[in-house]
Parts: sequence; structure tokens; C-alpha cells
Amino acid sequence: MIPEAARQLIECRSFECLLLVHPQVDRLHEIRAEILTLTSLSEINIGQELSRYLLDKPRADRGRLIQDWLIQQLNTASEKAALLSNVAILFEPEFNLDPLALFRHAGRRKPVVVLWPGEFSNGILTYAVPDHRHFRLWHSPAADVYTCGG
Repeated sequence: MIPEAARQLIECRSFECLLLVHPQVDRLHEIRAEILTLTSLSEINIGQELSRYLLDKPRADRGRLIQDWLIQQLNTASEKAALLSNVAILFEPEFNLDPLALFRHAGRRKPVVVLWPGEFSNGILTYAVPDHRHFRLWHSPAADVYTCGG
């Protein structure tokens, strides 16, 4: 499931921001389980933990608060690298975020492996499909990007 080159980077912790990409969320859950079995990465379930954090925050402030929240989560994570799962919430248009930039910034503090629901082909990283309101694309993303098979 996880490409061998990505597995080696994870084991050596020789990355800042590593994206493991697959279009099917169910498949990403399997990849998550594999990573947690093989490594000692701390997991941050973005969707679950961030939504809980944002519940009592004013809507207008939520996008601005997310970066600080993620850095705080990384600082309190017990391991030297973190696995970021269930990241879809970060693509909500109301937050006005660039999730890739957020992950890259966070990776400068502590290496992050991101389970990315999308595709990577010919140097183009996408999230969602073009007709979806959350669709985003990045040309030549400045991150280690690996498409997971299966």
C-alpha cells in the first residue's frame, strides 16, 4: 500500500511534509492503520479534534485559529513526527485556507505525514473532483508526494 520510498522516508524521519495520496477515503483508513502498525508516529485526527476545538469559536475567527491550533497539537504530540488523518475539514471554503501551505508550515516544526484524499499525476496534486465546491489543485507542490496503490 505505502510506496517503499515513502516508507523509508518515514522510518528515517527525513522529510518535513510527506503526502500519501489516494482518492478513496476508505483506502486512506487502511494506509493509516498500516502506518500506525509499522511506526511510532503520533496521530492527529484533524477532522475529529479540530471540529471539537472550533465548536465554541466565532465563525469569523475559525480560519485564523486553525494554524495556531495545529502547531499546538504538534508541540504536544509525543513523537518526533506526526500522522495527520481525516484532513477534509481543512478544505472547507469558509476557512479560506491553503491546506498544503498549512501542512508545509507545520512540517517545519515537526515532520508530518498527511493522508491526502485526492490524486497526484504529472506534477499536479488535487483535492476532490473538478465539479465539487471544495476542488483544489496545486502544480508542482513543494512536498514529498507519493501516490498509494490499491
